[in-house]
Amino acid sequence: MNNQAAWLAQFIDKKEGMSPSQQRRLITHIGRVPFSTDLVAVDPGLWGGFWHFDVIAAGYTLPAVELALLRAVRLDQVWPAATTVEQFVGDLRQTIGHPQAEVWLLRVIDQPCAVLAAPAGQPGLITVVWYCATTNALHAGYRTAPDRLSLPQAVAQGSGAVFATAGPASVEIDQTWLVDSLEQTSEGRSESLSVELDREILRIRVEAGD
Repeated sequence: MNNQAAWLAQFIDKKEGMSPSQQRRLITHIGRVPFSTDLVAVDPGLWGGFWHFDVIAAGYTLPAVELALLRAVRLDQVWPAATTVEQFVGDLRQTIGHPQAEVWLLRVIDQPCAVLAAPAGQPGLITVVWYCATTNALHAGYRTAPDRLSLPQAVAQGSGAVFATAGPASVEIDQTWLVDSLEQTSEGRSESLSVELDREILRIRVEAGD
């Protein structure tokens, strides 16, 4: 376990809150880490589409950051179609550094992780970012309704005010693709930690009602 993971794990395992300075330290660190580029299998909902002049088919894999973008643009449809990877990651970094960002700490497949959420700039939506201290990378970024972010096992580091600031929803997101994707990825165990994290985050989203 690296130093960052060990530091984060102590708050999770002891169910302790961070001091303001500790939370600033964590947010500053997360704001600098990359989004994972490990390969992850593409969701069935994306099969048949094009990406970089290739046809996406069953068994097709993409770097996690590119898959997260395609999910946000083509499946959730909450980012503009022309959004680039750089713009997408830039939006996630704005969420991480947002003055109203909330932080939750939890273990995901036993790995110490942090989840950050802030108003998305679209009425009724929040942007959610997942960070794993073991890989020291981001592993998910998406927009959803506040009532679809449920982390019952997490140690909250804020007041939950982000849910009040999101306002009433102005858009309905069809996220039924999550169930299909989870069924597709539930066969067998992967040797890739990034794939395991992706699968578990999908499961958490499904259980939350996404």
